[in-house]
Amino acid sequence: MIIMDNNKSDIIDHFIALKRNLLKAILGFSIATIISYMFSDKLLIILRKPIQKVLAKSSNFIVLTPQEYFFTEIKVALFFGMFLSSPWILYQIWLFISPGLYKQEKKYIFIFTITSTSFFLLGGLFCYFIVFPAMFNFFLNTIPSDIIGNYSLGMLYSFVINTILAFSIIFEAPIIIFLLVSLSIINIKTLTNIRKHIIVSAFIIGAILTPPDPITQIMLAIPLIILYEIGI
Repeated sequence: MIIMDNNKSDIIDHFIALKRNLLKAILGFSIATIISYMFSDKLLIILRKPIQKVLAKSSNFIVLTPQEYFFTEIKVALFFGMFLSSPWILYQIWLFISPGLYKQEKKYIFIFTITSTSFFLLGGLFCYFIVFPAMFNFFLNTIPSDIIGNYSLGMLYSFVINTILAFSIIFEAPIIIFLLVSLSIINIKTLTNIRKHIIVSAFIIGAILTPPDPITQIMLAIPLIILYEIGI
């Protein structure tokens, strides 16, 4: 009976800790989103720069509905809010996990927060500066010269945000592998043995998460394979 009460108490404590960390993470995300919304017009300009560099001068950005620009601002604010608050959110995740770790393992909390945030941001920057120029060049070169492009802001930003998020998540692969091994969920030998499957899966993931063009798929699959090796 005493053992059952202790187990029940531990579960309740875990739920309380989860609720506390979750609320703190949501608060940090909310503050970052509000700040981002205050600068949403400038952030919109930054996100469309990669495509503007390769667009014809006759091309225009348009809105298809009266509310499209407003909801696009909200979406962009949420997107940048997540990026700005990512160190805080990852820190809260680590605080929730840390009670189950040994004392010496808890010392890595700062390193985990910095590295996971760095990889997350690096994925977004890699997509913005390396992938987008090649991707938009590929797409726009398929359009005949007699066709003038008018692009929906809402659709463009949804496309840009989803692609950046895909690369940011993929770049977390080394951190995820490190956690899985640290928590004894998987071992290095297993990770090494399934290498061939990971290589195939990387190209499948690239096909699912990116637009249907070979350039973007390869530019996501190759970093994923390299990051997998870094993780090991």
